[in-house]
Amino acid sequence: MHALTLADFGRMTVTEVLLPAAGSKLVLLAIVATDIHGSDLDGYTGDNGRSDPGQKMGHESVGRVASIGDGVDIADFRVGAAAAFNSVLLTDDEIVPYLGREQHQQGKRVIGVALDDIVYFTHLIAAPAGNAAVLPVEMSIANGAIVEPLAVKFLTERWSGGRPCTELLIIGCVPFGQSAVLAAISEGMTEFVSREVDAGCSAVGVLLGAATIDPITSPVAEQLVASWDIPVDVCIDAVGVTRTLGDPMSAINPGGTACLVGMGSPRVDINAYRICTGEQNLVGIFTYSAWDFRDAAAWMVTPPNQAASVFAHEVDFADESCAFAELATGSSMPSKVLVYFDR
Repeated sequence: MHALTLADFGRMTVTEVLLPAAGSKLVLLAIVATDIHGSDLDGYTGDNGRSDPGQKMGHESVGRVASIGDGVDIADFRVGAAAAFNSVLLTDDEIVPYLGREQHQQGKRVIGVALDDIVYFTHLIAAPAGNAAVLPVEMSIANGAIVEPLAVKFLTERWSGGRPCTELLIIGCVPFGQSAVLAAISEGMTEFVSREVDAGCSAVGVLLGAATIDPITSPVAEQLVASWDIPVDVCIDAVGVTRTLGDPMSAINPGGTACLVGMGSPRVDINAYRICTGEQNLVGIFTYSAWDFRDAAAWMVTPPNQAASVFAHEVDFADESCAFAELATGSSMPSKVLVYFDR
């Protein structure tokens, strides 16, 4: 079986790997498509410091059930059914103590980050049955690859500490920021603004229903007041560098929450005075709970028509290494790149 492997930073190769087996409590999934996530690209370039040559990346994917192992109910996993997979892996002993907050287990393994896992840029994976979510037959199979980023969706309670939240500022309408817009729609929000300098990303944001503002023209806080008369309570920074993190802290209300998701830089400078005097909250988000993942899969049954806008580029597995190289050169691909193993 073939898998795409990081031979060295800036170079991918196709290598031979052993076929996985559907062992006890495992589901064997035949991968249909996997998207190239920003963290995969940072691993390719070496920018994130969390990847090493020899690693096999990828964690946003969709497949079909190929077979099931002992202890898995065939009624839950019909062979041929489309399925998405929760990338947060816990041991059996950790599941109960961390129920509903699996992302907080310090020793967890995360698909696409753990070096010893065969992951989604390959043809078959063996997944714990408890991590697989069968998708409804009426769902477009491509939409199954959006479930994972949607799971990092910051339920309104996590965004705002239980405060009512109707407006949302998204810093960076990059692919993850686009998923955040879909997540906001799923939470019933109707007003979202994206702060974006790239024209292509801004155009995708508009297709998704987000108003866009350009920080080059005038300060973000001033433009928000012009749009909504008041600053916002919640902001998501999908970029994660000093320049972008300054915008949410200046734009949110006292007591408001800024969620840092993007990891564009391992270190950032923040205005501690503003955070303290405004009693603002800065929250880091990396993964999600099993409940978030299942909720995201259920919501994707009837996503808005514009959900397809986050997948504007499609390539075949044979062309995948070229897609990585093109993205690494800074070529403008404002939405996700979906790699098909089986169309």
